[in-house]
Amino acid sequence: MQSTLCPRCSREITQPEAVFCPFCGAPLAQQTDLVPAGAAALLQKASQQHNNRKKLALLQKAREEFPDCLAVEEEWLFQGKLPQKAAQVLDYSGIKCHLLHFYLTPEDFPLTRQQAMRQELFEDPQLQRCLSLAASPEAFMTHYLERLCREFIQVFLFGSNQYMPRLMGFQLERNAAKVLSAPVADMLRAIRADEALTPEQRASLCAALEAAFAAECGGDMRWLRQAMEE
Repeated sequence: MQSTLCPRCSREITQPEAVFCPFCGAPLAQQTDLVPAGAAALLQKASQQHNNRKKLALLQKAREEFPDCLAVEEEWLFQGKLPQKAAQVLDYSGIKCHLLHFYLTPEDFPLTRQQAMRQELFEDPQLQRCLSLAASPEAFMTHYLERLCREFIQVFLFGSNQYMPRLMGFQLERNAAKVLSAPVADMLRAIRADEALTPEQRASLCAALEAAFAAECGGDMRWLRQAMEE
C-alpha cells in the first residue's frame, strides 16, 4: 500500500487520495496538483486584491469557470460574505472567523445570535458543499476548523490592542504565547462547556484551537497549559 508522511506532524498517511492530513489537517503536497492552473491564477489574483468587491468578483469568476473545484469553493466559504462597502466594515459578521467570537466574549452576543453562529460554524451550506467535494470530509473538517481558528487568532487577538497592546504602532509585548494564553484558555473552557455542540464537535474545535495557537505562537504551549490549570 502506498503511503506518505505528513509534512507537519510526520504521521503516515495511507490514503493516496487524501488532500489534507487526517491527523492534523495540514494540506498535502498533492492538493496543489488538483487545482487547475486557471483556477490557481484567479485565486492568486484574489488573494492580492484589497478591494472586497473586486476580490469577490474574481472568486465568483473562478466558481463559474471551475465548478466543483474544492480550493475555489473553500475560498468562497471563507470570503464569500466579506463586506463590499466601507459602511459595512464594522459589521464583522462577514468575516468567517468571527463565528468563534462568542466563545471569547459571550456577553456580547444574545443567545439567539450565539445559536445562529454555532449553526453556521458546523452546518453552513457552503461548508457542506466543500465536504461533498473533499476526498476526505473528515480531513477537510479538521483543516477548516484549524484555518478558522488561525484566522481568528490573527484578526481578533493579534490584531487587538486589548490582547496585544501597542504604543504608537509598536507592539509592547513580544511573547504572544504568554499574552494570548489567557483569552485562548477562556475560549477552550467555553467550547468544552458548550453542550449545544456534540462531544465530537467540542473535541474537534478544541483540538483545532490548540493547533492554531501552537502554529501562531511558535509551538510554545507551556503558557496555555498553565492558563488552563488556573
